Amino acid sequence: MKQTSKEWLEDIGTTIAPPKPKKIVGWYRLGTNKPYCSIAFATYIKPNLIKRFFMRTLLDFYWIKEEQQ
Repeated sequence: MKQTSKEWLEDIGTTIAPPKPKKIVGWYRLGTNKPYCSIAFATYIKPNLIKRFFMRTLLDFYWIKEEQQ
């Protein structure tokens, strides 16, 4: 029987740490800058100024910075 790499590591006593969740730095909001009746996509790195400008003008995606709560 063939073992997977995870099973093999557990057999030799190695523990596998679960991946850490990524920190959300902002959102792209589609269609409108209003928080209601819109679709938003999380981003994990902040896009540069040129990318944010063209996403807004060509695709109508608005950049929203994540507020710390």
